[in-house]
Amino acid sequence: MDENVNKILKKHCNKISKESKVEGIGIDSYSRKFNLSAHLSILATGIIKKNDLTDIAYNNGISKSQLSKLNNKRPYSIFEKVFYSILRPFIKAHRYDIYHDYIDRLYSVLAIDSTFIETMVKGSGIYQRGERRNGIKIHTAAIASPYPLPLKAIITPANVHDSKVFDDLLEYINEYISGNTVLTFDLGYYNLGRFMELKEKGINFVSRIKKNADYTVIKEETFNSKIVRFRNGLELRLVSLDINNRKREYITDILDLPEIYIYYIYMRRWVIEKIFENMKRILKITHLISRDLNGIINQVFATLISYIVLLILQSSMNIYHTPAEIVRSIRNSKELDIGHDYMSNFNKI
Repeated sequence: MDENVNKILKKHCNKISKESKVEGIGIDSYSRKFNLSAHLSILATGIIKKNDLTDIAYNNGISKSQLSKLNNKRPYSIFEKVFYSILRPFIKAHRYDIYHDYIDRLYSVLAIDSTFIETMVKGSGIYQRGERRNGIKIHTAAIASPYPLPLKAIITPANVHDSKVFDDLLEYINEYISGNTVLTFDLGYYNLGRFMELKEKGINFVSRIKKNADYTVIKEETFNSKIVRFRNGLELRLVSLDINNRKREYITDILDLPEIYIYYIYMRRWVIEKIFENMKRILKITHLISRDLNGIINQVFATLISYIVLLILQSSMNIYHTPAEIVRSIRNSKELDIGHDYMSNFNKI
């Protein structure tokens, strides 16, 4: 397993190291032998195997304090670059189109959402919903097919409102947006001005509508669908459905889909929760190994990289296994049934 992780990461780490000229900067001379490739490989392997900082250090011939210093001093932007460097060839190598269902044949669904990670770092941000806790947020845009894939991750203090990060996420994923793309997101990103901009740009979207939203019905299409006008002049379709004896209402600029498919598109937003669940429950991102903010962000990107590594291993296995099953096999020291043709093709991209 360690060999496969090294094989996946080495080329990308060496490329980023050369471009960024970061080797040895702010790192003691002993740790220089742990260049970016070695550093990230041992972190990713440790994350997947669920090792703590002491075990990761011991298993790789470095002291805990030296590894901690390495994690805290290496600029997080370097780990971020490696994440995107490894992500792009995976998208090219992985045939997401073979998983498309009816919705995917009509629209390419992208989801935007965020998750909270509690930290002990003062000033990282007080989380305003529920208990007031210090922490960070991971804001993510992702392909919302049945097999979710993060396209962009932005880390902010927990008290930064989701809505403020939306435009940055949208700008980055612009290359993935085409005429049949639809964005789906929840009330955290609700903004009439934003909806107007999306409509003017020709970007389809589906979101929930706020309770007590101020609008005027201008056309009744069906019992469950109507065209409404908001106070800023924006006209959208309002879809109202009873799902499991509960009324659910969505707004969208898509006019030609049956109401139930608007609901299905919005439910795709929950696919992004699988990414957060894998990072928290399987890869244990909530078990922070640093109290330094740069070190914490490095761990976030190391976990995202580990998640992509798992997806690469999943794609290269001769028999399908979930990420959880792969991690369980690795932690139980079981041999992975890797198909080396896929791994070889991936490394050539």
